[in-house]
Parts: sequence; structure tokens; C-alpha cells
Amino acid sequence: MKKKIILLTCIIVSAAPLLAQVKKGSIILGTNVNIHTTINNSVSLGKGSNWMHNSQVQVELGKAIKDNTVIGLRFGYGSVPGNEYQQLNGVDYLTYKNNRFVSGSLFFRDYAQLTKNVLLFVEYSISGSTGRFKNTGYDDAGKLYTANMKLKNIGAGLSLGIAYKISNRVMLDLSFNNLLGLRYTSTKGSFTYNNTGQTVAENSSQFSFDPFSGIKANASFGIKIRLGKQ
Repeated sequence: MKKKIILLTCIIVSAAPLLAQVKKGSIILGTNVNIHTTINNSVSLGKGSNWMHNSQVQVELGKAIKDNTVIGLRFGYGSVPGNEYQQLNGVDYLTYKNNRFVSGSLFFRDYAQLTKNVLLFVEYSISGSTGRFKNTGYDDAGKLYTANMKLKNIGAGLSLGIAYKISNRVMLDLSFNNLLGLRYTSTKGSFTYNNTGQTVAENSSQFSFDPFSGIKANASFGIKIRLGKQ
């Protein structure tokens, strides 16, 4: 999988100078919508499936520093609510999850023309996000808890995508985000046990280097408006 991603990236980068669809000096204004749902049916609990829904809206502003090469900034706001069924000693418990976050990134994007109106692109990005989430559930001993956590992410990723030019100034695109990524995640907060009021602090951190790493490991749809030179 990684070899195929690297090969496709090399093809796009090498083909970028052949035909210029994004002229040097152009200003690119855009927005992206990211909606992704994960459902886990591997374990049947009798009441439903685990699911996690990720939605995010982003705005971006970039400039073509040369033909077909854009560098810019992107900012976003998202939420990750969800439901999860846990099973303990044959009894099902329902938990609720809610995560809201803001994000920002610096991106570098190379385009290559596939047909008259279709372009491929590869994007490299450095990004960060911060947010809070709440989780109500049961631990292994069957004790009900409420978690209040603060989550921070920082990382770098490689994304691939395809764009369709619907006019000289407007493009639609589909991006597959963080196909390769390096990410650091820090989690701080506390668990409060509902029956006793006891609060336990929680601090953890981890590095990940995987295909599809990070919270944005899915597809996003966007529209780009090209200003300046034609």
C-alpha cells in the first residue's frame, strides 16, 4: 500500500510541469467538508453497533508560487459525537462520546493535468488540532464514570486527490487525507466516578507513524475558487 502511494505521488510530481492549469501568482480560496462514519460490526452486543461520526468544515487560502504549485493555510472546526455499546459480564451498557476540536495546517500542493478538465494532486501538510471530549461509560469493574479530557494533536501528512475544473476559476475536488502520516497526540483530563464522586487524573501521550494516522484519516470534498491570473 505504501509503495503504491509513493509511486503515485512521484508520477503526479513529475507530471506537474507539463501543462499549467494553476498559473503562478493565482490566489486560491477554498472550503472543504469532511464527513466520515466508522461502524464496527465485529462484535454483536444485541442492541446495535459501535459507531463514530466525524464532521469538519475547513476554509483555506493559498497562493501559486509557481505553475501548478500552491502553498497556503487551512483552518477548521469539527465535532466527533458517537455512541458505543460495551459489554460487561454479559450485560450491555451504552456510552456517549462527544469531541469538538479546532485545527490549523500549512499545506503544499502540486497539481498535474490528467485530462482537459481533470487534475490530480498531491499535498504535504503540517497540522495541529486541539479539542475537548466527554465520555460516559463503565470501567472493567462495572463502575460508571464520566471522563472530561483535553486532546492535542500535531503531525505531518501526505494526501492525494483529484480535482475537476467546472470553469476557468472554479474547481471541485476530492481528497484522501493523511494516507501517510506522522502524529503526536497528548491527552490530559480526569475520570469522575458517578457513584462515589472520586476523581482520577489521566495524562498520556503517543506517537504514531501509519497509513491513515490521525483524526482526519478519511476523504473530504471541497470547492476552490481561483483569483488573479487566468
